Amino acid sequence: MFNSGTEIILDTNAIKEIVDKHNRLGGEFMGKFTNWIKEKCHVLVIPKPLKKEISGVLKSSTPLLLNLTVTFQSKLRGKYSEEDAREERIDEELERRLKKGGADKEDVLVVKTAIKRSKNVGRNIIIITNDKAIHNVGGLLRDYNVRVVATQEFWGMFGDP
Repeated sequence: MFNSGTEIILDTNAIKEIVDKHNRLGGEFMGKFTNWIKEKCHVLVIPKPLKKEISGVLKSSTPLLLNLTVTFQSKLRGKYSEEDAREERIDEELERRLKKGGADKEDVLVVKTAIKRSKNVGRNIIIITNDKAIHNVGGLLRDYNVRVVATQEFWGMFGDP
């Protein structure tokens, strides 16, 4: 599933789990995570406009998020990207099914980011999320070369319980 051509897009829940694991396990976890990304993936992507939501989810101030961003930028060196896909248009049926499934604007943004990356770079894209609305449109996303993986499944592949 993961190879050097794969790009991973994290939603807020996946990022929160990374921070929780880092807080619980320390720098060793972050080193293991970034090394795994370097070996197994082409790029780690975080939708740029999610930073405000992420700060709220983490119930922390901007410095914790900035620290995470700086860690990704320095450790991944060219394998980390922040993408702004707010203006990206998506298929009406896909958007309708997302909203019908309870997707909020941040969920739609994650999907738009994945589709934009897939179109622009032509790589396999994997969204790491527990969001049911995104999982429910997984079949439609395959048409865009985008897969959806639950965070627990991802941590299992990563080798972390």
